[in-house]
Order: sequence, then C-alpha cells, then structure tokens
Amino acid sequence: MLTLSPWNAWPLRVRLYTSEALKLWNESDQSSPPLPLGFTHTVELEGVDGKSGEMGSGRSGPIEVTDGEFRFFIGKLLV
Repeated sequence: MLTLSPWNAWPLRVRLYTSEALKLWNESDQSSPPLPLGFTHTVELEGVDGKSGEMGSGRSGPIEVTDGEFRFFIGKLLV
C-alpha cells in the first residue's frame, strides 16, 4: 500500500513496536516494490508504553500520541 498512489506521495512513516512486527517487516520488505523517497520507519521495541524491557530507539516512557510533528508539517503545506 505504501508504494501505491496516493499513499506514496504522503509523508507517511512506520513505527515497529514488537520483535514479531520487525521480523514481518523485514520479510515483506524484500518482496515489495521500492518504498517512496523520504519514507521512514523506526524500530521502537520498548513498546507503545515504553515498558517492554527490550531496547529499541532508546525512548523512555510511552509514545507521544498528539502527533504534533505531523500536524506541524501539514500546517506548513496548507499555508
């Protein structure tokens, strides 16, 4: 889906929160078309609450849910 229009033109990103999701992502990544330029993904194995005990991005505490960075980006596009 990320490689198809209109999603390939949006500033989308993927965050992986479990080892199982990371494994599936890596397996699917090898068999899919190239991802759009500028697409990013991060591995945050600490989980959404930050308490999984696994090391990922180094974040401590729960994920930020207001998505202020995305709203800021969209606001700049609409001006």
